[in-house]
Amino acid sequence: MKIYYAHAIPLYDTVSEMAELGLIMRTFPGAEIVNPKEHQPIESADEMEHFKSLVRDCDCLVFSRFMGKITAGVGIEANYAIDLGKDVYAIKGQELKRVNRHVKSLSYEETLRLIGRAYSKLTFGNSAILDKV
Repeated sequence: MKIYYAHAIPLYDTVSEMAELGLIMRTFPGAEIVNPKEHQPIESADEMEHFKSLVRDCDCLVFSRFMGKITAGVGIEANYAIDLGKDVYAIKGQELKRVNRHVKSLSYEETLRLIGRAYSKLTFGNSAILDKV
């Protein structure tokens, strides 16, 4: 089984990302996890089309929230997977909950504001806020 792990960019390389990957691996032992941070598009490419092609190539999608919100890109990816008839799961604490209908996500502008607020709370060299989401 091949699983697309949709999560906000600020979670890349954090303790939260490692914990979520661990949950996915425990829930789906032996599955291949496609992490978008490892599949960045070339600069001239349409980013969302690139990520949608990765979603198309997977059997299901697991997504997480950032500071309690579904960010714009994650929402696009999750809804696209639903449109394709793929199984979609939301990370809720230490469980995966099946999602059967479109998710409501932030707009691109709202996502940028949320990320800006999160980074404004950071102190130099301290990413603890990102690791608590």
